[in-house]
Amino acid sequence: MPDPSGETPPRSAAIPLSPGLRRAGDEGDPVVAAAPEDPARAITELAAAVAASRPRPFSPR
Repeated sequence: MPDPSGETPPRSAAIPLSPGLRRAGDEGDPVVAAAPEDPARAITELAAAVAASRPRPFSPR
């Protein structure tokens, strides 16, 4: 989807809509815990990449 400037931002990841993802979501279970080999593990890979790209907040001692 284009942003207000009309440019399409780069895609961060593709999350496959696997039957395991749908089933786990319907049952309220994390798919990556129920089936770690499921292609939807891309969700955790994307989350890790986003977290790694963010600056760490200052934490006073």
